[in-house]
Amino acid sequence: MEKTYILKKENLGSWLLAMAKDADVFVPAEDRENSIINFFNLSRIEPELGWGREQDKPYSLNLEEKTRLSPKQIIYPQSEDLLDFSYQKNMEQLDDVEISIAPSKTDGKQIIFGLKPCDVQGIARLDAVFAEGVVKDSYYMDRRNNTTLIARGCNTVYEDCFCTMVEGSPYNFENADIGMYELDDDYVVNVFTEKGRQLADKYGDFLKPAPNDADYYSKALDDRESQSSEKINALWEGTDYKDIPEIMNANFGAEAWKEVSKKCIGCGACTFVCPTCYCFDIRDEKDNQQGQRYRCWDFCTSYLYTLEASGHNPRAELSQRYRNKINCKYNYNYRRHGHLYCVGCGRCIDVCPVNMDIREIVGTIVKEK
Repeated sequence: MEKTYILKKENLGSWLLAMAKDADVFVPAEDRENSIINFFNLSRIEPELGWGREQDKPYSLNLEEKTRLSPKQIIYPQSEDLLDFSYQKNMEQLDDVEISIAPSKTDGKQIIFGLKPCDVQGIARLDAVFAEGVVKDSYYMDRRNNTTLIARGCNTVYEDCFCTMVEGSPYNFENADIGMYELDDDYVVNVFTEKGRQLADKYGDFLKPAPNDADYYSKALDDRESQSSEKINALWEGTDYKDIPEIMNANFGAEAWKEVSKKCIGCGACTFVCPTCYCFDIRDEKDNQQGQRYRCWDFCTSYLYTLEASGHNPRAELSQRYRNKINCKYNYNYRRHGHLYCVGCGRCIDVCPVNMDIREIVGTIVKEK
């Protein structure tokens, strides 16, 4: 299913606000007071949102720069309640205790607008972890099934972008429900899925059928993809990404791991901005006879991540933990799910407090072959 529409740029805000009446719509915007670009719920910031570059508004829509956090947090929150529980004791027989459990409430319909193609691929990687196989994660599934993804192509490529090195491209709309790109004074809107079709039908007043044939828009898209892709530096020229898992295996015991991880301080910032990291911890918070079970993101470069109850830690050295992190992205999950678990967004490079660059680290290990 693919249908192409035209959305006038001046109608973008009206289109989003119309959708926000029926669902939570998340848009990329700059919080001027805190100088942070993130996804925000449109209904909450709309009174203070500038749709252009207005300087007198606390927020402004930003469709060019990447957000600080990936949209992963909208579908897979940093912390979420799994269930509430309470104990009822029989005061006449104290070992007679009943436990009541109430599952947490799920969210309603939501739309994530303005994702970069690398972020859509990040969500597809999470789908493979939480929503495929025999055991599925119902918390993730509920949220994911209620979410529609509207991606936008990348006109601007930044120094830390490297999607073309890891299976992607700046205009790869695979796994998006709708993909958009600019063409003169319009947005070209490609609808790929049933979820996308439902949105296009329901808010069709803002979308007009594309006046040209499919070849015209296919060429326009190819031209933009070529122009953006050419701006991305390739550090592993001559190495097919499909060969990297075998190279990682062959170099598992290489001394180079100690060298490349020397600067890492194990802060976990790279994990928290990564669109594909999915590890979590589960804990209980209890107050008197009531409590909550929740899960929160965890990170594998932490010493506590693999610390066993006996006191033994199979990855006691930071170099071992960092090696595991890189292998998780470039080796282990490729074997499990058929894709690298790095989508080349570059957020880990941008946020690292000691200027570590995952491209250089993988390049160093690749050169060990």
